[in-house]
Amino acid sequence: MSLKQIIRLSALLFVTASLFGCASYGNDAISDQQKVSSIQVGKASKADVKNALGTPGNVSFLDNGDEVWTYQHVSTSAAAYIPFVGLFKNGIHEDNLTVRFNSRGVVKAMGQGKAL
Repeated sequence: MSLKQIIRLSALLFVTASLFGCASYGNDAISDQQKVSSIQVGKASKADVKNALGTPGNVSFLDNGDEVWTYQHVSTSAAAYIPFVGLFKNGIHEDNLTVRFNSRGVVKAMGQGKAL
């Protein structure tokens, strides 16, 4: 393979990664601070949370009767897929939101985090 062919192939791979390297999954509503802040602890119901954020990615139940909804949104950029560059530049961003309801279905607590 000639140097010219290597350069062309590298350019093609770079363009492909730029166009298709960005991806996301999960619920991007949790990145909208206006929607998240509209949920008031002690007042919002399950219906309020579902209307604001949609269906949770995971639902679990605690021994005391509380219900926990977990939302997650993960996005990746092209940098995560470029050889060697991906080792030094983290192209993955993750947002998490946990909403805990009491036995009456009212928000008891909320926690939001971001992993970089």
